[in-house]
Amino acid sequence: MELPWQIGEILGSLRAAGYQAYAVGGCVRDMLRGAAPHDWDLCTSALPGEVERLFLGRFAAAHTGAAHGTLTLAAEGLPVEVTTFRADGPYTDHRRPASVRLGASLAEDLARRDFTINAMALGPEGEVIDLFGGRRDLSAGLVRCVGNPKDRFAEDALRILRALRFAAALDFAMEPATLAAARAQKGALRFVAAERVAAELDRLLAGPGAGRVLAGCGDILAVALPEIADVLCGPPCPALAGRTPWEFVAETIGAAAPVPQVRWALLLGGLGRKKEGAAGEQGPAPEGESRAERAGAGAEQALRRLKVKRSFGTQAAALVRCCCMPLPTDETGVRRFLAHWGLATALWRMEAERARLAALAGGPGARCRRQGLERFEELVKEQLAAGACLGPADLAVKGKELLEAGLYRPGPEMGRALKELLEQVLEGALPNEKNALLAWAAEHKK
Repeated sequence: MELPWQIGEILGSLRAAGYQAYAVGGCVRDMLRGAAPHDWDLCTSALPGEVERLFLGRFAAAHTGAAHGTLTLAAEGLPVEVTTFRADGPYTDHRRPASVRLGASLAEDLARRDFTINAMALGPEGEVIDLFGGRRDLSAGLVRCVGNPKDRFAEDALRILRALRFAAALDFAMEPATLAAARAQKGALRFVAAERVAAELDRLLAGPGAGRVLAGCGDILAVALPEIADVLCGPPCPALAGRTPWEFVAETIGAAAPVPQVRWALLLGGLGRKKEGAAGEQGPAPEGESRAERAGAGAEQALRRLKVKRSFGTQAAALVRCCCMPLPTDETGVRRFLAHWGLATALWRMEAERARLAALAGGPGARCRRQGLERFEELVKEQLAAGACLGPADLAVKGKELLEAGLYRPGPEMGRALKELLEQVLEGALPNEKNALLAWAAEHKK
């Protein structure tokens, strides 16, 4: 396994100075899978101060985890976390050890880690040091805790979500005892900070195994994301080919492209649905706009509680609202749809609809919905190719032209006139041409 030169230099320098040093954790796991590591973690017998002095003047050192013996070296564009061998003291808050003992052995350091696939180290000759069967589990596609899973999850409840995330991201199965312990101790997830829940859910939803993990572990996730509880408890529905709403949500997410806005919107899309209205997946609910507003408001509230980035939360909640509305199949409707939602949301809406159709797999109403989607996609392409006017910025007439023509002065009246002109163009009643727009404005000036 070939290491980046920075990693080789750091490991070589530590060993030349008389210290033990190993690549450890996720980077070893990824290399064994034939994947490029996203992060580089090293462990060593050197204390943080010794590491910092050794690389003084070569690589800048940041004390990113001083309490836990961790320095981050900025190795010419590659951040490398270097942590002193440690053993953790007792966990008292279900999240962090009350104390850390530096100067432990490599074996003790590996024993404190969460999962076997993350508890391997790479030795000086390229040998893999695997004390807990990580290579076996990697080959078998299993997420298994190091040691007793009840102990691991009792120490740090975040590991429950991490287990689900790794199962989704790697498309692995949960080892039975590990899954049973996660389910038994799911209540401890209330101790996990909202932003950490959001980060793990985000990575879970991006994984190729997301649909399968959601389908099998919804009860665990509902502790961290209580907003999904009603959807999770919904009964089987004939409109969903006999599946429960949660089963349908999971299959839909599994069928969707791994676009964050799309998968989050599909996850949160049922928040505005009444329990007896689970069949709303088949089209707009009788409540129409109120259904969309309830769902969007619920998604906004959930995302705000999770402290996701505001811009992302706005996009995902808008898509939730959009997914509650039927897709138009006429030119005017498509122009209005694009003008209201924007192109990005429209493209995400199409992906969400494709995923729903894949999950329906020919169920009730699928053929009609597929035809509607195909017609909508065709019209969107036509409108974009024709350079359709979809907003005030696209109008051939702006406030400047209305002012120069002596029709309006800047103010509310001019704003209303421009809004009316846009309405006429969206309806197809007026061509988006300067002379035609000015003539209409002059004729309808109050």
